Amino acid sequence: MPDAVAAMNLLKSGELNVLGKIPQDQFEEFKNSEMGKQGYDFYTPTIWAYFYYGINNTNPKFADKRVRRALANLLDIPTMIEKTMPGMAEPAFGAIHPNRSYFHKELKPIQLNVENAKQLLEDAGWTDTNNNGTVDKVIDGELTEMEVGLMITTNNVISTNLGLIFQGEAKKAGVQINLVEKENKAFRVSQRSKDFDLFAAGAQADPHADDPYQYYHSKGGSNYSGFANAEVDQVIEELRAEPELEKRVPLYLKFQELIYEEQPVLFMYNTKDRLIIDKSFKNVEMTIVPPYYMVQNWTL
Repeated sequence: MPDAVAAMNLLKSGELNVLGKIPQDQFEEFKNSEMGKQGYDFYTPTIWAYFYYGINNTNPKFADKRVRRALANLLDIPTMIEKTMPGMAEPAFGAIHPNRSYFHKELKPIQLNVENAKQLLEDAGWTDTNNNGTVDKVIDGELTEMEVGLMITTNNVISTNLGLIFQGEAKKAGVQINLVEKENKAFRVSQRSKDFDLFAAGAQADPHADDPYQYYHSKGGSNYSGFANAEVDQVIEELRAEPELEKRVPLYLKFQELIYEEQPVLFMYNTKDRLIIDKSFKNVEMTIVPPYYMVQNWTL
C-alpha cells in the first residue's frame, strides 16, 4: 500500500495484522499510544542494506578522488541519523554490512571535518578565485563552480532533511549543494543516463555471500555512478572465481580498502525496518531475510 497513513488506519481498524516500512514518526507515535501498547508488538529488525549518495564519477568535477573524499568529510552522519531516524540507523562506510564475517573492522567511518574537506579540495585545484563563496576550477578552459545537484525523489521528507544538513556543512567548505526533486520514473531515467551530480539511494544485500559486481565493477548493471577502477574490477573478478569463502576473505578485505580509498559513492548509514504485528500472533521471530519474519511459524 503506497499510502502510509491509509495503511496505518487499516491496521488500527483490524483489517491489517502486519505492517512494515512504517515512517519513523508514525511508528513511534503508535508505539507510545495505549492502543499500540495493548494490541501490538513492535519490531526493528536489522536490514542488510545501506543508504548512500551516488556520485557521477564520469563528471570531470568528481573525477579526482580527493574531491569525492572531501564530500565525504562534509557529511555529518551522526546528526543526520539523530535528526531523521534516531535509534534506527548506524553510520555506514562501505558496501559490506557489519554483520558479515568478512567485514573490515579496521576501517572507520569518515568523520565530518570541514577543514580537511577544504584542504582536499584545494589540493585538487578547487579554490574560490572570484570570492563568491564557492570554490571553482578551470575545466576544459571554462571556470567551473563547485555547485552540486543532489537528486532526491519528490516528497521524500527524510531525503530532504538529510540533504539540508549536508547543504549546511558543505557551504562551510565552499561547496554549494542544490536539492533536485524528481518523480520516481524521472529519477531512474536520470540515473541511467548519468544526468546527475549526486543521487540519494539505497542498496540491499541478501543472505548469500556478497557479490560487489553489480554496483562496483565497471561493467556492473547497477553501477549508476560510472565508477571504473581496474584494480577494483580485478578483485571483484577474483572474488567471483573463488568458490571457497575462507579464500575469499582477503579479497573482500582488499575490496573494502579500495572502495574506502576511492569513495566512488558517499556511504551514509545502515538502517533497520519498522514492523508492527498484532499481539494475537505468537512465536513471532525476526529473520535477516525480507520481509524479516517467517509467518509459517506463527500460531494464534
